[in-house]
Amino acid sequence: MTQAFPVRGLEKTSPRALRASDADRDRVTELLRAAVADGRLDPVEFDERLDAALTARTLDALAPLVTDLIPVPGWRYASRGARCCWT
Repeated sequence: MTQAFPVRGLEKTSPRALRASDADRDRVTELLRAAVADGRLDPVEFDERLDAALTARTLDALAPLVTDLIPVPGWRYASRGARCCWT
């Protein structure tokens, strides 16, 4: 479904370029904490990814931080795997 945008040119903006919300960053942080607790991330990599998640401005910036991790309940990936989203 195409949405109408009040500002000219925004209709071409990718959904992944949308600004990340605090809730989006919190969800990624949750997944990263679960991954380090399970031993899927070492503490150094966790710290690097956590810093990146907390400063991410777009959904595009958040997606690479978790695409190689096993999803947790309530988490799903878009069909192309490059974009994260939540149910």
